[in-house]
Amino acid sequence: MNKIMMEYWDDRLKKYVDVKIKGLPGRRRKEVSVKDPRAWRVVSVENSTEFNPNQFLNKKQVDALCKGKVFQVTISTKKDRY
Repeated sequence: MNKIMMEYWDDRLKKYVDVKIKGLPGRRRKEVSVKDPRAWRVVSVENSTEFNPNQFLNKKQVDALCKGKVFQVTISTKKDRY
């Protein structure tokens, strides 16, 4: 069985966008939620070349990995590693 270890990055759920505000000079930064975030980072992979370390995956890809019988998936949070 192939093993894959991933970590969840909650800081990739939002991004900052420069917005022009009417009546004010310059631009302001606004925090916006990402529609399809790639919030799961592959830490390590054993016996497979489908995924690379430091590759980010979205929710559909992670759900497919968890439901399948090819990979043994381990997911941790970013805070657990550091």
